[in-house]
Amino acid sequence: MLPKKKEILNKLKTLVSNKKLLFWTKKSTLSILDQGVFAGGNFLLNLLLARWLKPEDYGVFALTYAIFLLLTAFHNSVLVEPVSVFGPKKYLNNLIEYKKNIVAVHFFLMTIFSILLCLPAFLITHFYFIELKRTMLYMLLSAPFILFFYLIRKTFYINLNLRKALFSSLLNLFLIMGLVYIMYKKETLLVEFIFPALAIASFFSGLLFSFNIKSIKKEINVVNIENKTIIKENWKYGKWILATSSLTWLSGNFYYIILPFWVGLSEVGALRAYLNLPLPAIHVITALSALFIPLMSKHLHEKGIQGVFKDIKIFLFIGFFLSVVFSLLLVLFDKEILFLLYKGKYENYINMIFIVALLPLLNVLIQAFASVLRVLEKTKYIFHCYIFSSIGGLVVGVILLEILGFEGAFWGMLVSYMISAGVLFISSYYSGIRKKND
Repeated sequence: MLPKKKEILNKLKTLVSNKKLLFWTKKSTLSILDQGVFAGGNFLLNLLLARWLKPEDYGVFALTYAIFLLLTAFHNSVLVEPVSVFGPKKYLNNLIEYKKNIVAVHFFLMTIFSILLCLPAFLITHFYFIELKRTMLYMLLSAPFILFFYLIRKTFYINLNLRKALFSSLLNLFLIMGLVYIMYKKETLLVEFIFPALAIASFFSGLLFSFNIKSIKKEINVVNIENKTIIKENWKYGKWILATSSLTWLSGNFYYIILPFWVGLSEVGALRAYLNLPLPAIHVITALSALFIPLMSKHLHEKGIQGVFKDIKIFLFIGFFLSVVFSLLLVLFDKEILFLLYKGKYENYINMIFIVALLPLLNVLIQAFASVLRVLEKTKYIFHCYIFSSIGGLVVGVILLEILGFEGAFWGMLVSYMISAGVLFISSYYSGIRKKND
């Protein structure tokens, strides 16, 4: 027995002294903390607004926030995600110049897209009341400044400078919570002022940390990067992700837009309040995905598809462990959680908690298989997968809304998640097999 104990101890010492393991453990921890703070700010903001605003006003915010997420989907597809892929590959040693160009492209594209969204957004709000129209207008004006911070934060992932990403998220969280709390205490917390407050906090945080981006190596021979080049390569990479994100947005936010026709804006707020609950687990998995995509891209180049499959197994193990623990707590302490967060509001639909608790588990599968396709640059397959899930989820959702009313929205989302996970698994598996045989 003694030799076996010594052998085990030696293996443990080797594991602990493994510099590569320690490096990635540190980076993984910082990535999770950063995503936790960043997403935690949005989560906490939604909780406070659901708690402080009237249900109808929170419904206004939820509907407006759904349109903002469409802007975010466009931004992630053509700017944020390409930065995480092309940054480590092409611009790692020319990062300062790349950052300047990507910021210019950001304000150019987001201003145009915000203007283009004005007409459909106001057509939607035509059927509701004036507070929604004002809130929508202020959101469209604020969006480029809010998303500016999202972009700056993401640039720190290029050279794995996650400490600065974490600090920027902390500053942004502090500013947002401070502004919202001041408005609440002075009784000026109106729903239309929320997005301008977010814009002030985000733009200041992004501007402050945009001066702290450095390349790994000193830029001796700086290569001029044209904005047209960035737009072309980002569009080539991100066009299928944009189409996919649009479908994902539609399946996830469709109900916020149509629910008032069946029920009312109060129920829109209730739906948003319940879907806030799984967000911590979902955002943690998103953080892991953001860290694993550059890692998988690197391993694909060095080790081939087997390196990617090995990374995905690790991702699935970590993701399922965290999500199962979270979902069990959500189901076991459902009444206590609703009372703690919302002071007893929105308890009429507590039986929907078990559906909400399934979403983080399905999200682990979706993120894992979609990450494989992104690394293999098969983003159009992700689009094809989401066509099935969006159509299936919407058809089932509308039918169930007609039959079950408000609860049908939850069932429709669950169906959409299940279809997405299944089709993405099939596509990523066979794409990996083809890559292995090449």
